[in-house]
Amino acid sequence: MDLEARSVGDASAKTTMLSKLRDYKSELATRKREAREASAGEGAEDARDALLGAAERGLGGVGSMEDGTANGEREMETTERLARTGERIRESQRSLAETEDLGVSILQDLQGQRETIQRSREALHGADDTIARSRKILSSMSRRATANKVYFYGVAGVLTVAILIIIFHRLA
Repeated sequence: MDLEARSVGDASAKTTMLSKLRDYKSELATRKREAREASAGEGAEDARDALLGAAERGLGGVGSMEDGTANGEREMETTERLARTGERIRESQRSLAETEDLGVSILQDLQGQRETIQRSREALHGADDTIARSRKILSSMSRRATANKVYFYGVAGVLTVAILIIIFHRLA
């Protein structure tokens, strides 16, 4: 994607594309970091809850009914926290997929623009060749026209001299 954006000839379009590309990359990096943090946080919380739950169960020994209720509440909170974390991960993954789709779409657009530019370049080279041939033909026509003028004036001069000689001989 970087290479295609840098290869664009138009400076303003190139700047715009590179700016968008940077934005998309930073957003992608942010989403990846959030996904990693959510994933790492989920594992750390589960491990902590497992250790604390085991320690509380082991230390409680003869537990009362309140301890059972507190453990149940903790388990519910942990389950809810786990569900929220899972939802954040899914949301991050959805956002990551959307960003990736957007990047793919931009790449396809850039590819289409690149092909259009290449076709335009080829047409321009074809036009340059045609113009060069036209110049040669026009210069050849100009030389012929100049030569024809010289021949015309030469013949006209010879005829004028011939008429003057004939008139001079008749009068003399």
